[in-house]
Amino acid sequence: MAMLMPAASESIVSSVPPNKAGVGSAWNDATREIGGALGIAVLGTLLSIGYRNGIEDQVASLPPKAAEAAEEGIGEAFAVAQQTGLVEIIEPARQAFVDGMGLAFTAAAISSGLVALLFLARFPKMADESAAVQAAV
Repeated sequence: MAMLMPAASESIVSSVPPNKAGVGSAWNDATREIGGALGIAVLGTLLSIGYRNGIEDQVASLPPKAAEAAEEGIGEAFAVAQQTGLVEIIEPARQAFVDGMGLAFTAAAISSGLVALLFLARFPKMADESAAVQAAV
């Protein structure tokens, strides 16, 4: 993202007439903030879903309170293992976390690819429109 943001910001601001550069900059900031918040929420939710699905069966044989705590997250699973001596939960918790991260990263890659395809399909039209606007000014 750090490599893309300067180019994206420049593209947004330069696609509007100079007297509307402030509006372009504001849209850039707003979409970046909203996208960041939604991205964190969606990817965090997918990570949590993947973790819970991966650990659920593994902790079924544990005492109910320990199982419930371990299902909350990898940190809690490690705390349960340390406090109770149930070290057999560590490896399943690690694997469940990796599975959850895999789900989140796969969703991020797919959505990034779809957005890239959308922009590639739309970009020539945007360039023509921007040139027409610049010519009219």
